[in-house]
Amino acid sequence: VKKLQADLNLAKATRDAPDVSDILAQLEDDPDNHEVRLQLANQYTISYQYELALEALLYILQRDINFQEGEVKAAMLKIFETLGSQEALTRSYRSKLATLLY
Repeated sequence: VKKLQADLNLAKATRDAPDVSDILAQLEDDPDNHEVRLQLANQYTISYQYELALEALLYILQRDINFQEGEVKAAMLKIFETLGSQEALTRSYRSKLATLLY
């Protein structure tokens, strides 16, 4: 039920966002536009492309660890929760996140 609610909330948040190809075009012009990159991560998340979402989120955190007061880190943690703690992708990106934080 938690996962379903989280998916629903994310879908609502991204329903008016541009599609992935438009977002990628914007990022070509301005690769450090963290707001647009966060939209990209959200679009990847709702389409179950978790590795691409995590990579986009990690990119933001590598450049601005406090972007949007922890929203990016929280998004990563939600993906970890969705995938489960034993999933290889979770372990890999949790390690990368920990390296950035500590």
